[in-house]
Amino acid sequence: MSAPYDLFDYPDFWKERSFEDKCERIILGRFFRLIGKKDTLIDIGGGFGRLSSLYAPLFDSCTVLEPSIKEIEIGKEKLKSFTNVSFKRGSLPSLPFSDYSFDVALMIRVLHHFENSEAPIKEVKRILKPNGYLFWK
Repeated sequence: MSAPYDLFDYPDFWKERSFEDKCERIILGRFFRLIGKKDTLIDIGGGFGRLSSLYAPLFDSCTVLEPSIKEIEIGKEKLKSFTNVSFKRGSLPSLPFSDYSFDVALMIRVLHHFENSEAPIKEVKRILKPNGYLFWK
């Protein structure tokens, strides 16, 4: 089954949005400095891994969760030099991970797809380790 972003050129979308991309990178960089060294990160709805070059050097294991097969294929090709970044197909509201799997969860440009944010946030909380961090925008 296809996902909406299978029919959209998401990498092309970002070519004219460098200001937004840089702002998100600055904010996330500050966030990562504040929380200190952690082992695992999940980027929920991370598309083709646009932000992976920022967080991959900081974590032992990074997972980009994305419903679009097209975006996953693009990301795997673009990020093949990052051995600690993996892609998994899936989406909210039901995440394909065990409880307490990640230290950090990112949801950048994801929550606006939901009428109510309570269920998605509860599900992310489920996969976060105790004292884990959720960053959303």
